[in-house]
Amino acid sequence: MYSDEKNLKKQINKKKNRIRNILACIRKHQNLLEIKEYFTYFPDEIDKIIYGKWQFIPLHFVIQSNFIEAAFYLIKKGANVSLLDDYNISALNHAVMIDSFELCEKIISIDKNLVTIESKEWRRTQHHKLKPQNDGFKLHLYLL
Repeated sequence: MYSDEKNLKKQINKKKNRIRNILACIRKHQNLLEIKEYFTYFPDEIDKIIYGKWQFIPLHFVIQSNFIEAAFYLIKKGANVSLLDDYNISALNHAVMIDSFELCEKIISIDKNLVTIESKEWRRTQHHKLKPQNDGFKLHLYLL
């Protein structure tokens, strides 16, 4: 029984290190190969990574980190663009926040329903922060 408990602790520590490494890789956003390798070995984590009491949505995390290349890769591998995080923010919201028109187009092409949800939410919370000359404003108008 003691050895089973020890093996379980080892497995948990391995998983924690693995998750920590992939999150660091995304944050630094320079190693797409490592991300591809990770999600090849752990395809069940493409939509959610549970780390202790935290939950990460990899697609949201790469978009927040402005790692557009990785976002397109995750979408290609089947990441769910419709998922909302704990704050009810979608991948489309994150793409608008970083002014990535191409990513917004891709996300909208997959789930057109996000546009109506996002535009109502965006009008209520964000439109006062945008100035007409910046790309964020153009993306906002695109979503309307």
